Amino acid sequence: MSAGNPKGENSTEMRCSFQKFSKILIRSVLLICMQGILDVSCTTGKMYIFALPRMIHFEPKIISFLYALKNRKVEVYYSYNGSASRALMIPARDVLKFEFPINDISFQDQGPCGVYKLHSNTEFIVTLLLLDSEISLDVIQVIPVEAWVKVYYAATLTRTPSVQIFTNEGVNLIQVCFMSSFPYTFQITYDSVKYMKDSTLELQLNADGGFSISDCHNKTDPVGSLTGTRITGSMPLGVISGSCYGATSSVVCDTFQKNILDSSRDIAADMLLPTSGTNIITPHIEGRYSGSDVLLVATADNTTVNYTDDPGQKQIILKTDRSSKFVSQKFGPMRLESDKPIYVFFVLVSSCYNTSDKYEWGDPALTVVSPVLHYYDSYAFSVFDWNQYETMHYISIVIQTRARYSLMINYTPLQARYTGRSVFGTVDWYTLTFQTKPGVYYVHTANSAPFAVFVYGFGPQYGYMYSARQLFADPPPPTTARTTGGVSTRPYQTTTNSKVTAPPCEKTEMHVNDGIDNDCDGVVDEETAPDEKDNDNDGLVDEDIGHYPLKSRNGSWGEWSSWMCPSDCYSTHYYRIRLCDNPQPTTNGKFCEGEGKETQNKQCFSAQSCPYDCPDYTYGLNCDSKCPNCESPCDKKNGSCVHCLPGWTNPRMGCKDACPAFTFGEGCKGDCGKKCKKDCLHKHNGQCNECSSKRWGIDCKDSCVNCVTDCSKTNGVCFNCKPGFKNGNHSCNIPCEAGEFGADCSQSCFEKCGADCVERVEGICPESDTLLYVLVLVMAIAPVFVALLYRSFGGKMSLVETKPVLIVEEIEENSVNEIHPEEKGVVEEAEVKSASETVQPQSHSAMPIPVEKEEQEVTPLVVAT
Repeated sequence: MSAGNPKGENSTEMRCSFQKFSKILIRSVLLICMQGILDVSCTTGKMYIFALPRMIHFEPKIISFLYALKNRKVEVYYSYNGSASRALMIPARDVLKFEFPINDISFQDQGPCGVYKLHSNTEFIVTLLLLDSEISLDVIQVIPVEAWVKVYYAATLTRTPSVQIFTNEGVNLIQVCFMSSFPYTFQITYDSVKYMKDSTLELQLNADGGFSISDCHNKTDPVGSLTGTRITGSMPLGVISGSCYGATSSVVCDTFQKNILDSSRDIAADMLLPTSGTNIITPHIEGRYSGSDVLLVATADNTTVNYTDDPGQKQIILKTDRSSKFVSQKFGPMRLESDKPIYVFFVLVSSCYNTSDKYEWGDPALTVVSPVLHYYDSYAFSVFDWNQYETMHYISIVIQTRARYSLMINYTPLQARYTGRSVFGTVDWYTLTFQTKPGVYYVHTANSAPFAVFVYGFGPQYGYMYSARQLFADPPPPTTARTTGGVSTRPYQTTTNSKVTAPPCEKTEMHVNDGIDNDCDGVVDEETAPDEKDNDNDGLVDEDIGHYPLKSRNGSWGEWSSWMCPSDCYSTHYYRIRLCDNPQPTTNGKFCEGEGKETQNKQCFSAQSCPYDCPDYTYGLNCDSKCPNCESPCDKKNGSCVHCLPGWTNPRMGCKDACPAFTFGEGCKGDCGKKCKKDCLHKHNGQCNECSSKRWGIDCKDSCVNCVTDCSKTNGVCFNCKPGFKNGNHSCNIPCEAGEFGADCSQSCFEKCGADCVERVEGICPESDTLLYVLVLVMAIAPVFVALLYRSFGGKMSLVETKPVLIVEEIEENSVNEIHPEEKGVVEEAEVKSASETVQPQSHSAMPIPVEKEEQEVTPLVVAT
């Protein structure tokens, strides 16, 4: 391989120079694509060559899923960088899951890179699963060598771009014309020459050669990009394009920096197809509130793009060839129409910080969107099960509105509960999106209507997406299927083959020419017309209608749907739709006049809580789920959290699982066997034995004496607190605050007294209960004072001498004006008696009070204080 005479850093403002073959190739390919001659979406082939996108973690995993669609085993040969081939066997009509050897995984930032090769004598399909870390994965649909072309346009997600180029045979002369319409800091150095925007890198790659252009360690630069970079070859070649640390902006997060710098670390890439066109429809995404982005790349100067979203019709002008533009898809699927061919990439956007109240599952993913011209009527694909991460999987289908009832999944009519949406800008197209489970899927339409399929999934801080481009090479027969969530799926069988049998027939609703045996008589679509006659002499009339000549018929609107809310949680309007299907227009009949959608300005979620508004430690619609074992508030939508409290595990599922046997503490890292010589009694703190009453915690050091009954020995939680205390969730350790009194501080001073209480146990009021308050206060203070005074005299002072005087003095000083006449007589009598006792002279020879009496009177008072 060699580099030619590239333009370096001193000529970055100059436009890319092209060899003579470049413009001819571009014009030819675009013309072929526009005319629909090039079958670029048929990705079933016999040979696959590819290089891996740059991955940045220490030991990533690469798992390939190899499909054999024909009714025989397929022997595939695998090699890396020209090494000896290794034979792999794919079971007939099944999937082989093959993990690449760790020694075969290597990466290169700039320069030659390793190339992988899979080939067979029989057609098969290859899909790659890239596992870069627990929060970084992606899925790439590999394009066979048979479908390669000579011109591609790259797409990356704003920073850490990564592009891999690889060839098959012969000497391939390649030009890389660097471009980006975004703020740009990317540059590479190869053979001591710097390349940046508007410079051209010229390469010569030999057979099975690869070249990498990556900047994956510049994580602090949020704007480096290679979008719009054009890659041309003298012979067909393959290209994978994307980002190592994919990141996008998001309308949900408060700021761009908050959105991407730490939380967004997902690899996002796809293998490119030359699928430019002028009529493109985007898929609908369920399962997220963040919306999506659509990336447009021009193939010619002054390209006008028109599209419609919820607010109305909009227009974008891409002024130069290779210029690009992000369009935000907030409300639903859109139709984009351009006057010149454009490339369209669909982008799942970044999630907010996992500490944000708007955090949700998912992160960037990138996939090519084929134009309507390249839709097909049958596909085979897989939803992956890598047995490692908790993931929500979805399938989104774009199809003609009138053909949606003809969809068949694994030879069964679509029965899943799906979200159906009309496409903004047209009533002729419709999207169906539903959640599903891992398995192999065969999808086609009974009436051969073309459609597109997208597969995507979310997990905590990662996401993936790819478009199912595999056309049936040899459609397999119906198989024994299992139903998961309304979708008939076929499980993986990577070792043995089960007997293939036809599923039991179930009578279904009839739609004309639906390709289904609706009446289970063993014949499909046998009735020839809706003529109210028994055409097949089976005693039934018009029960299974197939092809018949139709007269021209105008369409008529069906009934309005019920009012619905957009997926945006904070939307301020309802909407409803109707379809032109009562009846549908036929032959040259006119489509319905008028609008297929109505809106009302009305708060959608007035009757239920939006997950973003849930109190801490609750989540889900209506906030009806809880996550009390999370260390910090969990995700408002799915309940996942960052860390668990000690004793709990599985933060992705809301820390609902206790630590396994013989483990305890934070992260379940404690060893009960070492600490207790047995399993721990409490997983929270590793307590080995039960604490005594009113004690809890590690080594029983904590007290819950303010609890009415005994507390939990693990966390101190108790059911009720004694009067004057609260916080039963933590040993009743908080005294009642202002305005509160009683058990659990549940009673209000203001309701009882009209003001704050002067005491928190009984709730004594400040005015009407003053005397009682004073007496309680005196009784509490007096014993302490007397005990101290007694001790100060060395035990030579009698309590009988001081006690009456002390009480009388306190009452006279503080409360004489508040004594009632009845009480006053009692006090005066006490004063006289006290005086008569104290006039007796005291001497050192007087007999002291016995010690036993001192202990009986003094000791309990001191202890009580």
